[in-house]
Amino acid sequence: GIIVASNHQSYIDPPAIGACIFHRPLFFMARDNIFDIPVLGRFIIWLGAFPIKRGKFDLAGMNLMIKLLKKGRAVVMFPEGTRSFNGELLPLQPGIGIIAYKAQVPIVPVYIDGVYKAWPRHKLLPRFFQPIRIICGNPLCLTDIYREKQGAEVYREITRRVELKITELKNEINKYK
Repeated sequence: GIIVASNHQSYIDPPAIGACIFHRPLFFMARDNIFDIPVLGRFIIWLGAFPIKRGKFDLAGMNLMIKLLKKGRAVVMFPEGTRSFNGELLPLQPGIGIIAYKAQVPIVPVYIDGVYKAWPRHKLLPRFFQPIRIICGNPLCLTDIYREKQGAEVYREITRRVELKITELKNEINKYK
């Protein structure tokens, strides 16, 4: 199993990642109220999405992610927890550290650029013909952290390293603007 951890700027992020990582099935965690939208809810389930409760500890959702990862699946997470309000990277939530530690899997950091301009959260419809760029980092194998640290300290360290790598990818992609 592997976690794909990306920044989150727009509704475009999941299909953009799916278009880049098309050689294996991806499972996406999505906030639970999206599944209540009749056509969209069924469509995203068909695409491999599963619900997660936002703003509270969702044990069932976390257990499902861990189960998928232990079965060798690829799970896409947006560890900021919500779409960006201004296109900038938000602080990462500790859930990614908990899930990575419990499943003992590597994390592929991803940075997506341009999707905020294409469809910011305050706009009803997307703007077409906006360039979008995606950069994927090398997998983070965190076995050293898994062995050396314990409890909440390990979760914080995993989250810190993922945030650092996503920031490095952002800086890398911005060199070419």
